Amino acid sequence: MFELSQTIERKFLDVIELDDGWKIETDTGFQPVSRIMKTIPYEEWVVILDNYEFKAADDHIVFRDNGREVFVKDLLPGDFIKTQSGISKVISCKSTGNTESMYDIQVDSEDHSYYANGVLHHNTTCAAGFLLWKAMFCPDSGILLAANQMAQAMEIMDRIRFAYENLEQFNWLRAGVTEYNKGSITFDNGSSITARATTPSAGRGLSITLLYLDEFAFVQPNMAQEFWTAISPTLSAGGHCIITSTPNTDDDTFAQIWHGANKDTDDTGQLIPNGEGINGFYPIEVTWRQHPERDSKWEIDFRNKLGGPRFEREMECKFTTGDDDTLIDGTMLSSLSPQQEIFLIDDIRWFEEPQPNHVYGVGWDPSMGSLKDPAAIQVIDFTTMKQVAEWCSNKVPVKGQLEVLIKILYYIHATMYGNPRQEGDPDIYWTVENNGLGLAAISEINHIGEDKIPGYFVSESRATGGGSRVKGLRTSHRTKLEACSLIKKLIETSRLEIRSRPLIREFKTFVKSNNSYSAKSGEHDDLVMALVVAIRIFQSIQDWDDKMIDLTNDYEIEELIIEPMPIIV
Repeated sequence: MFELSQTIERKFLDVIELDDGWKIETDTGFQPVSRIMKTIPYEEWVVILDNYEFKAADDHIVFRDNGREVFVKDLLPGDFIKTQSGISKVISCKSTGNTESMYDIQVDSEDHSYYANGVLHHNTTCAAGFLLWKAMFCPDSGILLAANQMAQAMEIMDRIRFAYENLEQFNWLRAGVTEYNKGSITFDNGSSITARATTPSAGRGLSITLLYLDEFAFVQPNMAQEFWTAISPTLSAGGHCIITSTPNTDDDTFAQIWHGANKDTDDTGQLIPNGEGINGFYPIEVTWRQHPERDSKWEIDFRNKLGGPRFEREMECKFTTGDDDTLIDGTMLSSLSPQQEIFLIDDIRWFEEPQPNHVYGVGWDPSMGSLKDPAAIQVIDFTTMKQVAEWCSNKVPVKGQLEVLIKILYYIHATMYGNPRQEGDPDIYWTVENNGLGLAAISEINHIGEDKIPGYFVSESRATGGGSRVKGLRTSHRTKLEACSLIKKLIETSRLEIRSRPLIREFKTFVKSNNSYSAKSGEHDDLVMALVVAIRIFQSIQDWDDKMIDLTNDYEIEELIIEPMPIIV
């Protein structure tokens, strides 16, 4: 064991113990102060607000208007932070180029926040204390703490170091250290604590017995999914995990873990012991109501400042669908419950078996299959208006996509035709969007021959300038909006049952763009567009297929349908 004074890079140069009676104003009233600590020199930043000005260390923490912590160096003009007089706007935030010792105040309250120069500040959290206890009192513990950004992880590690250093007067209590670095601590009992950013490789090379994830809901979605996939085998081998986060969207990795933790019965309906969920996690929800000094007046004030949706997310732990103008109402999107497919045929997800005498529509949205935008196929039962099957891939070329379509059509046809209750030929309608790459799809269809593909190929009734009939359905601005309007009405009135989690996820990023709807930047809408194609089949056949007449009356969509009569070739 090394001597502590030789190996520790101290954060504090001096500690001033205060007598009883010293207090400081916080957002929960005046709270006791027990000590003031002079720090090592930090880079000095000056922050100018619309009503305050203060200087602080670059890594000093203040609070955004939504209650979330932020380093001073990460503030941007236009941000809003908490002050004594309410929410204040950041006008500028710049480094002075100087380095000076700062003073930290130890506040003996639950959240350790306090006002200084009129601004709400923060010192430490209890998570750091638990991780330190685990390392010192449970030998051979491998602890990984991961946060959205490395700077955030390092801040938590700094709090652990602060707690360890302040155990100096209880030297007999704390374990010795063999390594004491900025991003890791190794103890002489075989335990270690390592801080890293949340990336797929964050756990690589570590023997993890405890994983702590901070604000996991705000890790980039793909990164969070890849990280969780990579780390899960380690946890399944006996590791433990603690996740703390404000909720974000209701379908990210954190949300899925949270929902699983709240399902407390097994497949047989029996209650799972110890209050655990089906995924082994124990859920703990803490809202503003648990704070003893916050009342209905505080709720009204902050709800007015933050707005209803943000208050419910930040203060009441409500998952959201985002603030964008989505096609489907956000409240309805939050209520949609995805279902697990009941079987797979290759990569085709089936949610139910095809039923005799029902009418089916199969929409295909093609793509290049070059690992960029995916191709997608949607199967809808027009008799019940339920999603039956779904396929999506960005790896399969157009010819392979057509083979998947044919496999789906053959399965529906064979299942219906083989049922003794089926009357006559199965009613199966299919088509492809013929815009752009759709022409390559039409070429592949022509090469195979439509007569070899089960079902009816629904095409445009209009002819081109040369007199030839256009095969497939062309999606124009008008036809897309009409189909989107119908989808919106059917889903929001609970008449169209969407079962796929990926499709629901796409709807949450399918937003208004100019005079239409499309995926947000960086997202995809291929599953939605395949549904648009399927619904356009519904729009086309509902006027003349005998089995669709009742559906027309039920859904009252005549005013939305101005499509010409289709031609089936």
